[in-house]
Amino acid sequence: MRMQDFLTLLQTNLDLSTAFARMLAGNLKRQCGRLERMRLTSAKDRVLHYIACESRDGRHLELPFTLAHWAAELGIEPESLYRTLSQLEKAGLIHRDGRQIELTRPTASP
Repeated sequence: MRMQDFLTLLQTNLDLSTAFARMLAGNLKRQCGRLERMRLTSAKDRVLHYIACESRDGRHLELPFTLAHWAAELGIEPESLYRTLSQLEKAGLIHRDGRQIELTRPTASP
């Protein structure tokens, strides 16, 4: 499809233009979250920030990938992620069941 054809569709198809705008807004939100997360220095803060920002309700997260992939996404070593998740679970801040993670009590913003 040529760019001009796509632009014409955006101008004439309200459903397509709305869906495209939502997709762009979601991508922008995710990129802003990533940049913000990379500025955090601790693995704990990065994990909690990810749960708060990337889950639909700020509490319940279902990872669509492995923990090793998540560690890379967070910019930390997998071992550091495993340790951090274990510490957060022991502290009662999260509950894990496979790739599902629930923030069990509110935390201060990272």
